[in-house]
Amino acid sequence: MATQNSIHVSDELLAELQAKAAAEGKTVDELAEEALRKCLEDRKRQELLEYGLERGRASGYAAEGVPEVVRENRHRHREQRVRDIENALASGRIEGLEPSSEALAIFQRYIDGELTLEQMGSAIDEHADREYGPVRLPRNERS
Repeated sequence: MATQNSIHVSDELLAELQAKAAAEGKTVDELAEEALRKCLEDRKRQELLEYGLERGRASGYAAEGVPEVVRENRHRHREQRVRDIENALASGRIEGLEPSSEALAIFQRYIDGELTLEQMGSAIDEHADREYGPVRLPRNERS
């Protein structure tokens, strides 16, 4: 629910807002709210950037060292994703299961960082639904 407020702007800015709002098929209030939200988001982003720069300086990192830090971090995360998939495959193989080539391709996309864990899970679920039909299992249901 919106509360009615008043803000004072110059006649020149109001005329510009009115023209822009009319061109976009919006009200002046909608355009002003949109602009204010964007401004606040930009300020948060700038504050985060400044915080990151400050923390980087405090940690002894220089701007020219950032690409190497990012590269090392990505490599560490990739290694962890490889271990996670290897463990999951080993667990399935203990149960006598072997993944399809499509499932392996999905796992590889996760390892390569193209998919998040959640996206990989959804892709595997979709693949299983296509391959085997939907299987619904109750999860965390209480009797």
